[in-house]
Amino acid sequence: MEVRVLGCLGFLLTAVFSSAASSQAPSPIEIDATSAVILSTSPATKEAANELRIHLNVIASTDVPVSAKPFKGAYEFRFEPCVIDGNAEACSWEVTPTATIFRGEVYFAVIDFLEDALGVRWPQSDIIACDVANPIRPKMLSGSWKPELKLRGIRGFRTAPSYHTYLRRMRAGRHNAPSYGHAFTKYWGRFWKTHREYFAMRSDGVRGPVSAKPGDLSANIAVALAGHGNDVAMCCTSTGFIAQVVADWVAAGKKEYINLCENDVPGQHSCQCKKCKALDVVPANVNPKWETHYSDRYVYLGNEVLKIARKYRADVKVCYYAYNATQDAPQREKPDPATVVGVVPTYFDNEYIHKYVGSWKEAGVVNFFYRPNRHCYYDLPYLPIGAERHFFGVLQYLVSQGCIGFDYDSPGPRRGGFEWFENYLLLHAMQDPSKPFEYWENHYFESYGAAASDVKAYFRYWREEVWQKRLEPARDKIVEMGKCFNFGRGLLHNLGSYYTADDFAVVEKHLAAAEAKTLNASRRELMRRLRMAHEHTKVYFNVVSNKTKENTEALIKFRTKFGYPLYSWQEQYYGDITGVEELLGPEKKEAKK
Repeated sequence: MEVRVLGCLGFLLTAVFSSAASSQAPSPIEIDATSAVILSTSPATKEAANELRIHLNVIASTDVPVSAKPFKGAYEFRFEPCVIDGNAEACSWEVTPTATIFRGEVYFAVIDFLEDALGVRWPQSDIIACDVANPIRPKMLSGSWKPELKLRGIRGFRTAPSYHTYLRRMRAGRHNAPSYGHAFTKYWGRFWKTHREYFAMRSDGVRGPVSAKPGDLSANIAVALAGHGNDVAMCCTSTGFIAQVVADWVAAGKKEYINLCENDVPGQHSCQCKKCKALDVVPANVNPKWETHYSDRYVYLGNEVLKIARKYRADVKVCYYAYNATQDAPQREKPDPATVVGVVPTYFDNEYIHKYVGSWKEAGVVNFFYRPNRHCYYDLPYLPIGAERHFFGVLQYLVSQGCIGFDYDSPGPRRGGFEWFENYLLLHAMQDPSKPFEYWENHYFESYGAAASDVKAYFRYWREEVWQKRLEPARDKIVEMGKCFNFGRGLLHNLGSYYTADDFAVVEKHLAAAEAKTLNASRRELMRRLRMAHEHTKVYFNVVSNKTKENTEALIKFRTKFGYPLYSWQEQYYGDITGVEELLGPEKKEAKK
C-alpha cells in the first residue's frame, strides 16, 4: 500500500462540541466509554488506535486506554487490517453490543466511523467538531468506504505540521497510482560528462542547462552545475537516454510505472536537435515566451520506452505530464494505451478545461490525473473570493471524463485564511464525487452547530455577489493583469475595482446573527476565528486598495495584536502590496545555527 503519512499526529489543539441533540433516532446500541478498551496488537493498528483514542476522549470526556490484551467485561474497539476487494485503501466497520470492529485500511475505517456514526467534522487542521455524549449512541451501526479515485490530495508547502494530520483525516492518499514528478533532475549530475547526448541541445548547438554559459560546459565543473538538474530538458530521441531510463527502472525493481515526467523547463528550451524537431507539429501561431507544442516528441519517447520495458514486464505503464512544453495535445503521435498523463492546465474556466482535456482524450489518452498549480495561481489566503462551487464543478467534470485522481499543488490553507471551506469541499468530493455541492456544503457548515445557516449565508454572499457577478466575468482580464496565469496577483493589484467597503458591511449581519446563537465555549472559538478573519480582511482590503502609511500602520497594529504574520510571502512576492516592508524594512530572518 502506498499511503504516505505526512508528519506526526499530534493531539488536538481545539475541540468543538455541539450542545444540540441529534435529530436522528437514538441508536439501539449504547457504548459506555468509561468501561471500554481499544485493542491494538501491532504497529499496523497504532495510528488508527491513537486517532480513535483522541476522539473518544473528546466525545466522551474520558481517556479510553489502548491495550494489547482485552479487559474483562470491557467494551472493545478492535482492528482487523486486510485488503478489501483488491483496494488497499478500502475499509469497513461494524458496531455490535460488545465491540466495534474496524476492517480493511483501519485508519480510514476509524475516520469513516467518526464522520458517519459519530458526526465528527474537521473544519480546520486543529479543530475537532462533534457532539459530546457518554454513553455514546452511534447514528449508524455499520459503514464502508472504497475510494475509486486512485490519487487524492491538496499539497500544503506553507502550512503548519497540523495540516498533514488534517489531510489524513480528509482521507488524502493513493492506491495503484502512477509514479510521477520531474523525473530527470539527477541526470545532469550523473551523466553531464559521460553522456551529454542524453540532454537537450540548445539553440546554440550545446547540450546542457539553460543557465550555463557555453564555456562552462566544456570545463570540469560537475560540482558547480550539479544543482542545475531541473534546468535542463532531455533529448527524447536519444537511444542511449531511452535505454538508460529502462535500465534505471529495471535496477529499481521493475515497478508497474515508469516516470517520464520532464524536468521543469519552458518549452522554448526543449531539445533543438534535428531528430527531436522532426517529431514536432508546429502550430501556425507560436508564443515564443510560452511554447507548448512539444508533446508529440514526448509521446514518442513514452512509446519507445514501453517497447523496451515490456521485455521485462508485460503490464508496465508510463506516466508523463501535459505541462509547460507538452501542454498541447499531440497532433501526430498516438499514446500507447499503457500511458497515464498528468494534466497541468494554466487556465481554469470551464471552456478551456473542457477543450484541454478533450483534446488529449481525442489524441488517444485513456487514463489521466489532474495536477494543477491552480491553488498557487489563486493564492489569496486573507480574502474570501467565493470560487468554491466553480472549482468543485471542475473536479466533478474531470471525474465524469475518467480522471483517476487529483494532486493540487498548493501553499495550503493558513491560519486566519478563508481557504479551509473550499479545500474541505474538494477533499470530500475526492472521497465521493457523486454527491452534489450542496451535500458537502452542508457537511462543512455542520461544524458550526446552531450558527451553521448564518455562517453559510456569510460565505454564500462572497460566492453569489462577488465571484459570480464580478470576478468570474472578469477572470481573463484579471489573469492577464496578474501575468504568468496568476489570478491572485492580478486581483490584489486591482482590488478596489472588484471589492467595496460595503461588501464587508453587508455580511456583517450574517456574522452578528451567528454570534447571537447559543454556543458553548469551543464552538464560539470557531466563531471567534471567523470574526477575526473578517476583521483582518477589512483592514487588509483598506491597505491593499489604498496603500497609505496610516492604513499600513493599522494593518501592522491588527496583525501584532492578534498574532498574524507581519510579512506574508505572498504579499512580498506580489510587490509589497501592503507596504509593510516599505515601512518596517525587509523581514529579518533568524540565522540558522
